[in-house]
Amino acid sequence: SGDTYLLNMKNHQKAYYQKNKNKDWFKHRNREKCKRYRLKHPLLKLTEYANKRYKHKQCITPQNLFGIAKKQKLICPLSGRKLTSQNLSVDHILPQSKGGTNTVDNIRLTDKFVNICKNALSDEDFIKLCREVVDYQENIKSQVCE
Repeated sequence: SGDTYLLNMKNHQKAYYQKNKNKDWFKHRNREKCKRYRLKHPLLKLTEYANKRYKHKQCITPQNLFGIAKKQKLICPLSGRKLTSQNLSVDHILPQSKGGTNTVDNIRLTDKFVNICKNALSDEDFIKLCREVVDYQENIKSQVCE
């Protein structure tokens, strides 16, 4: 009786979908559901973004990103900022433009603003650039104070 109930339910759902799939309210409702789901699950959105250029290669899964987030304790490894769903970004440790791959070993989660600033730099180059900026700003402040 339980199996027949499930079978009837699936048939009912299929019939309902076939009957309503062309109606605007039905499409709109499902689109809104997908948006709300993605907002609640930011790792899913990041996964889709990270994989969109790699249709046939090894891809990152939400489980991979969850494991990385757990390992990093939701702290950005470059800035030390706490990562939230609003500022979360996928970063390649070795940039893809310099031969980096889209694998779990080469992926980490960083603050979105830091990742934008880092762009295609390696960690060493990025930190060197940040130090140059800080040194320059300190020199300007010391010259103004004198």
